[in-house]
Amino acid sequence: MTPEILLDQLKLFIEAKTAGIMLPVKTAPNEPPIERAAEVWPMRLPTKEHETKSIPYIILQLVNGTDGKDEYGADVSGCFVRLVFGVYSEDASKGGLWLLNLMMTVRTALLKQQLIGGQFVLEPPVEWLIYPDNTAPYFFGEMATNWTLPTIEREVST
Repeated sequence: MTPEILLDQLKLFIEAKTAGIMLPVKTAPNEPPIERAAEVWPMRLPTKEHETKSIPYIILQLVNGTDGKDEYGADVSGCFVRLVFGVYSEDASKGGLWLLNLMMTVRTALLKQQLIGGQFVLEPPVEWLIYPDNTAPYFFGEMATNWTLPTIEREVST
């Protein structure tokens, strides 16, 4: 299924581009601090409790898709993928900056590459926002991306 392949390719791409960004993980009060790269999850986190236990993370949510014709009558297919970012920090100013750094790293990598998996094209605009809600020590944001998918060839029976 092509949208699933897009999510798989995006996951691999984003993991590679963010592997060097070590972010804090919430630990029990008596445990030493732990840092790791953000986990990348296609569609959803495995369980509700992962919403805070899996941070830092990036969720790739395929929201919708379209199939139609372009202005020249050619078949076109596309989809909208929302990236949800979550980080943790006891220091509110650092948490906001770590979130921004993670998001801008992904944004820059996507805009530089624009072709993922040899078949999926990032289409402008790329929109992003940092949630203004006070959810400290957790910080969240999202990015909206549109992708051109390979078209499905019509089968004609003879």
